[in-house]
This record gives sequence, structure tokens and C-alpha cells, in this order.
Amino acid sequence: MTIPQLQNLLKKRQEDGRVFAGFSLHNMGVTVDVDIFICVSSGTREKANCDHKAGTFSILGGEVEMPFVFDRLYKHEITKSVRDLGSRLDSAANFEVIVEIRANNGSLLDSSILPAATIIFVPGTKETQDEFGNTNPYLVRKNVNFLNPREKLSLIHALRGLQADRSAEGYQAIAAFHAVPPLCPGPEASERHACCIHGKATFPHWHRLYTVQIEDGLRRQGSLVGLPYWDWASDTVALPSFITDASFTDPYTGVVYENPFNNATINFEQAVVEREVLGQYLHKRGPHGWDTRLFEQTLLALEQEDFCDFEIQLEVTHNAIHSWLGGSKEHSMGHLHYASYDPVFFLHHSNTDRLWAVWQALQKHRGHSSQGANCALELLKEPLKPFSFGSPYNLNPTTQTFSRPEDAFDYSAHFNYQYDDLEFVGMNVPALDALIKERQGRDRVFA
Repeated sequence: MTIPQLQNLLKKRQEDGRVFAGFSLHNMGVTVDVDIFICVSSGTREKANCDHKAGTFSILGGEVEMPFVFDRLYKHEITKSVRDLGSRLDSAANFEVIVEIRANNGSLLDSSILPAATIIFVPGTKETQDEFGNTNPYLVRKNVNFLNPREKLSLIHALRGLQADRSAEGYQAIAAFHAVPPLCPGPEASERHACCIHGKATFPHWHRLYTVQIEDGLRRQGSLVGLPYWDWASDTVALPSFITDASFTDPYTGVVYENPFNNATINFEQAVVEREVLGQYLHKRGPHGWDTRLFEQTLLALEQEDFCDFEIQLEVTHNAIHSWLGGSKEHSMGHLHYASYDPVFFLHHSNTDRLWAVWQALQKHRGHSSQGANCALELLKEPLKPFSFGSPYNLNPTTQTFSRPEDAFDYSAHFNYQYDDLEFVGMNVPALDALIKERQGRDRVFA
């Protein structure tokens, strides 16, 4: 690696926030290895779990060594370990650090011979801190199948808390944004209808705001990760266990919780969400296994270079998931009135939104704008309800501020989230573009 390459690498590493354990070191009279462990709480009164090793460093010593005390801290980076546990990378430091000290003869020494470690957070050069010392990094929306145990646990507790919240920011109130009890055209109107937008070019914008609404609710309840997505275009063999398992076992304490992602109530109807999975459609494989009906329809949507052409293809494709998960059940994903009361709705729409983000990246690759549309321009400035209502119906300042469709294109800047990847069935944007061009070279017939 040349000096310029090394400089670029160092600058790149400094862009994102990092966490260090700081140690005040002194002579030990013997050579020792110091093992660093991160302790995380499960959110209960149970003892914190400290089985997460974050690194090791050594101190050289001997019986006749010269006494010394360093005049500054030795810093050991633990960023990856903290991130792998799903803990926050900011000044909140919702974990502790302990050490085990072992002499080179194998004996375990009293850990108190070293002063307790201090935790140091260094904001990235791309990050800023608010007045409380918190950074405002992007929340990452991850594939639900790739969540780590800590992230799953935080989501379980967050949704349980949100479902218990009976306020205007609770789960029942957020679920009602979509359809019933109806709020549009206004809460005081004598005749009201569902607020959710379907069959219009602003369908993706409305539902992008909706995913932010639930994501912020989960974050208020302690979620450590963004709203996960179910990648149904490439994962149709079975529904993710995270949404089908009846219970969830805390991996740190062994406590068993009812899984809130598996079920929910519809309070105003005194009903429980139902599912009727039509596996003969949802789980049907294509000729090559991966080329399912959902794959083909989504690929056709991504092929479109006009936003309105893309939107209608994506919306109709998304409809299939509602039908195949709800079947003939009334209080289900298959009924517009009640779909949003099933937690799987939000994982479905997180993926629908991700596919829009993939299309936006594809547009940029094609040399087009990814931050606007050239069609249905009269709709893009019309505030989306009920996000535009404000208090007491919408208490989320972000979705109220950016309630116009034209403000919903830039999701990372306005809503502070990103996806763990922008791939489609394992293909990055250049590979996806190449596949689309190859398919466009064939004769095709459309109805």
C-alpha cells in the first residue's frame, strides 16, 4: 500500500463513528494478556450478559521491570463488536466493558489491578452530534433474515411497547392511518374514507411515509435497527420465522415472550389479525427456481424508465403479497381495511419501498434523475393525508414536514434511513441493468 493509498484508507475509516475502550496502563510485574468483553442488558432485571469478546491486548512485564504508568489512554477499537451486537454507535453507550487478565503462565489475575475501562465514542467525519451528544446516523433497514439476536430482541421489545401504547403515537393509531377508522378527507368530515393511496402515482410516496411513521414509533420504543424488510422477490420458500414463530426466546436470559410480529389485535373491532397463506402461489418456484412470478413482475417494473410506468407495475406486483397472505380472511392482509394491523404489512412495505430505492439507484445508473418524476406532476405537491394533519392526529414532525410527495424521493436525507443493500435477487445495479438490457433484446408479448 502506497502512502496516498494509506491516507485514503485512514480517511475512509474516519468517515463513520467508532467506539473505543480506553485503558490506563501501568507495569504489572508479569506479562499478561487482557481480554476485553462487552456486557449488554436484555432490558429486564436479569444480570447483563458479558460473553461477547471484543478483543485482546498484551502488556509485557517481569519481576525486575522498571515501574511505569502511561500518561495517556491506550485505546482499543471495539466498533465491530458493538455493531455486531446491535448496540448504538453513539455517546449513549448502552453497554459496559469488562476485562479478564491472564498471566503468561495461565493464571487468572484480579481484574481490578487495572482501572476500569472508559468508553470513548468518536463521531465520524460525515456525522454530527446534537446538544445531547447523540449522533444522528442513518438507521439501517436490514433483511429480516439477517437480523442479529440483539436486533431481533430490540424489535420484539419495541413492538410490544408500541402495541401497549394507547396514545396517538401507539400501534393502533398508526395502523388506523391506512384505512379504518377512516380519517380522510379530514377527521371532522361527515363522510370519511381511507387515507391510503392506491391506484395513483403517489402510492409509493404515501407508503414510504407510512414506513417512516412505524419505524420512528419502534425507535421511540428502543429499536436498535431500522424497519426490517422481507425480500419476497427472492425469498418465497417460506415466510420468515421472525413473523411466524408464536414466541421468541431472549438469547441472553432465556425468557420467553409472545412474538408480537406473529399476531396483533384490531381493538376497535375487538378482533384478531388473521392469515391464510396461499402457498400454491407464494411458494411456487420458477423454471430455474429463482425466477418466480414475483421475480418476473418486479423485474418488469424495474425495467421501466418512466416513474409512472414503474409505479403501476410495482403496485400491482405488491398487491399479490396482500392477496396471498390474507386469502379469504376478513381481518387480514387481504382486506384493505385491516391489512395494516398485521405487523407483516410493514415488513412487506419496507421491501416495496426498498424496490423503489433500487429503481432510484438504477435510474441514476441509467443517467436519469432519481429524485423526481416527469409525470403526474399535479400530484407531487399535494400534501399526503393524514401525515399533513399534524396534532393531535400526526405527532411525528418528520412525516408532517415532508408530507408532500415531492419531498419523499430523498429518503436518506429527509427520513434518515438506508438499506443494507440495493440488490435485486443478488444482482447489484450494474448487473441488474445488464440483465434488463439483455431481456429487452428479445421479442416479448404483453397483455
